[in-house]
Amino acid sequence: MNILLIGDVVGRIGRETIIKTLPNLREKLSLNLVIANVENIAHGSGITESTLSEISPFLDFMTLGDHAFDKKNNLKEIFDKYQIIHPYNIENNINCGYKILKLGEKHFLFINLIGKVFMKKSDNYFCPFSAFDDIYKKFKNKNPFIMVDFHAEATSEKSAFFHYVKDRANIVFGTHTHIPTADLRLENNCFFVSDVGMVGSYDSVIGSSYDSVINSFLTNNPFKNDIPESGRTILNSVLVKIDDNYVINNFERIDIKSLI
Repeated sequence: MNILLIGDVVGRIGRETIIKTLPNLREKLSLNLVIANVENIAHGSGITESTLSEISPFLDFMTLGDHAFDKKNNLKEIFDKYQIIHPYNIENNINCGYKILKLGEKHFLFINLIGKVFMKKSDNYFCPFSAFDDIYKKFKNKNPFIMVDFHAEATSEKSAFFHYVKDRANIVFGTHTHIPTADLRLENNCFFVSDVGMVGSYDSVIGSSYDSVINSFLTNNPFKNDIPESGRTILNSVLVKIDDNYVINNFERIDIKSLI
C-alpha cells in the first residue's frame, strides 16, 4: 500500500497544482491513499464549500489546523459531506477530530491534533499528548493503523510527540510551517517527519509574495496574505509504503515543481 502525505495546500495556485499534478502522480506511484492538509486553500486562510469541492476529488482524506474556522461557512455541513477533520484538541470543536475507516482488511484511524508551543490562541487548545491518549483508548482494541497530522510550529514539540506515541501510532507527520524538513525517520513501525511542507507558489515566502512578507518584517505591520496566482509551483509530499502486514518498509520525499 502506498500512502502520500501532502503539506498545507495554499490558495488557488495550490489547488490548481493539486488538480494538475495528482492524477499523473497517483498513477505513477500507484497511490492507494492520498492525504493533504487543506486549512489554507481559501486564499491562504480557511476553507469554503467551493474550494473543497474543487480539490476533494483528488484527495482521499483531508486535515486542518489553526485556520480551520477562519471563513464563516456552515462548517457542520462541510464536515458531514467530506472526508475531513479538524484538530481534536480545540475548544468548541464541530466534529470529533478523528475518523476511523476500514480500508481493505484493516482499520485506519486518522487523527488531527494541534500543538501549543508558539501557536496563536494556544490557550484555547488542550494538551495534544493527552488528547492522543483519549482517542487511542477508544480504538486500541481494533488495532488500527494510526495516522496523525500534528499541526504545530515547534519542531521540538513535534519530535517529542513522536517519541511519546511511537509505540502506538504508525505515521506522525507535521504540518503548519510550510517548510519541508529532512528529518524523516522510522522507529517501532512508526514513521515521522517534522513538516511535510506545502503546495503553492515556489516563488514565495511560505506561499505569500516576497513583498508582502518582507514589508511586514520591515514595518512591523500585521502580515497580509498576497498569494501569487500563477508561476512556478511546488508540491511537497512524502511517500510511505507499507506491506500486506501493515509494516512500513520504505519512505521518501516527493517534491515536484510545475508551472501554473
